[in-house]
Amino acid sequence: MTSRRRSGLATSVWPSVMIGTILAVASTIGGAYAGVVGSGPYTHLRPSSQSAMLAEAIENLETQAEKIAARPGASCPQDFSALESSRPLRISMFYGYDDHGGKVYDRVNADAMSHVLTSKCLGQLSTCGFSLVARSQSATTLVRGLAGRRVEVNLFTSSLADEVSRNMSLVAAYRQQEKLSRAVKARFYRELLESDVVFYMGHSRLGGSIGFDAQTGVTTLVNAVLRRPMLPVLEALRRRPTKLKIIGMFSCQSKRYFHQDFEGANPSLSLILTTGEINYGPAEQASLGALEAVLSKNCGHAFHESMSSADEPDPEMTYLFRGR
Repeated sequence: MTSRRRSGLATSVWPSVMIGTILAVASTIGGAYAGVVGSGPYTHLRPSSQSAMLAEAIENLETQAEKIAARPGASCPQDFSALESSRPLRISMFYGYDDHGGKVYDRVNADAMSHVLTSKCLGQLSTCGFSLVARSQSATTLVRGLAGRRVEVNLFTSSLADEVSRNMSLVAAYRQQEKLSRAVKARFYRELLESDVVFYMGHSRLGGSIGFDAQTGVTTLVNAVLRRPMLPVLEALRRRPTKLKIIGMFSCQSKRYFHQDFEGANPSLSLILTTGEINYGPAEQASLGALEAVLSKNCGHAFHESMSSADEPDPEMTYLFRGR
């Protein structure tokens, strides 16, 4: 499997520097990072290429599912009392504009997750047996009953479908992508209030923004200092009342970039965060493991073990930080 990191820029400690310095060096280094952070139009994929990417993404998640099914963890329902309610459990999984090497993978990753969640159950797994109830170009809704409660999982994607953009001019595709990105951002802010659990899979972009659009290296660097795109996110996390109890950020070094601000905005919120640079495969596996741990109400050690990647196990990579 090709290693693709979800940093949004290369991995090194980013100091707080003057904006003038950033702009002075951005033109030099922006191009070097274009393959990681995205720089505009991406390669149209042939159907055979799309199929191969999807098959790889499905295999990646199935490997994690098999690992978890073989070693089911203990359940601690008392640890999830905050999620108890008579209404359906609502989980929203957002796939950011996940671009690498001229290709965008968010739609493939979401389709793979949908495939696994609607598959026949293995052992005692909870991340299976869902039914598809709604689908649009950028959203999929799956439901199942679990322990007498309706569970709804919504999968949101950020990029235009390849068959849509292929028939547009570059300008038209750019405008349509901007429109879609704005809509997904707005839905993200909304689900930070309406969902019980929200997961984000994509680039961290140095903590300056949550990536639902194509972005140049220059913009990423500027946002890393000013952090203006994060203001609506933090505003949503501060609002009350809110249904949100858990947010997971399956992107590079999300603990470093988001922990302090998220905790400050909502101290009672439980956070699932990464402690280092994480590749695409293990990040996707960790997100499936975290979803399984939530639905199965795993105890602390079992929760942690469920998020450990089957292919690249690193017990120090992904943690659940419980709210106060």
